[in-house]
Amino acid sequence: MEIVKDFIRRKKLSSMQEQSAEDAMLWMKARYIDVTTGQPITPEKLASIQSNFNKLPKEKSLVWEEEGPDNIGGRTRAVQVNRNNPNEVWAGGVSGGLFYTSNGGNSWSRVDSYISAGANPFISSMTMTKDGTLYVATGSNQEGWSGNGVWYSQDQGATWNEIPGTTNCTEIESGNVSNYAWLATPSGLKKMASW
Repeated sequence: MEIVKDFIRRKKLSSMQEQSAEDAMLWMKARYIDVTTGQPITPEKLASIQSNFNKLPKEKSLVWEEEGPDNIGGRTRAVQVNRNNPNEVWAGGVSGGLFYTSNGGNSWSRVDSYISAGANPFISSMTMTKDGTLYVATGSNQEGWSGNGVWYSQDQGATWNEIPGTTNCTEIESGNVSNYAWLATPSGLKKMASW
């Protein structure tokens, strides 16, 4: 053990120092120290460790399940967690439409009522005001994808309506204190009370 400790002390010297074969042997011995006793591991204990290691499974059996959607493209650009129930989440894709989960993301379904109402599948941002109104802004000014305004639902996505005059709004936010929503438009920032 003294040899190993001496080797460890000498290792603190400059890394530019030339190494020898003896240094390599000491380093190898230092790797096999029993952490419970501080002594070198006996050949019997090393054999036991190797035997236990060999009994471990050589590969993991992973089963992948495709959750889709597989019929659309685009990336998720907006995610909105329900203020009153963290298990409910809406996710909006750049060209894929709106999806919803009620179980914290374990399963997702497309919000067909959103598309049926005439809302654009190019979703850029979402927010939920304090009163539970969900807003979805559509389009992408940076990528040249036209949206068709800001859509809102007051019944957790069962029905949807468009806010008139919001065609060029691609960003919408709200705070925790009031029911105001903030819309970013080409003509500036707009403040809107819950619709």
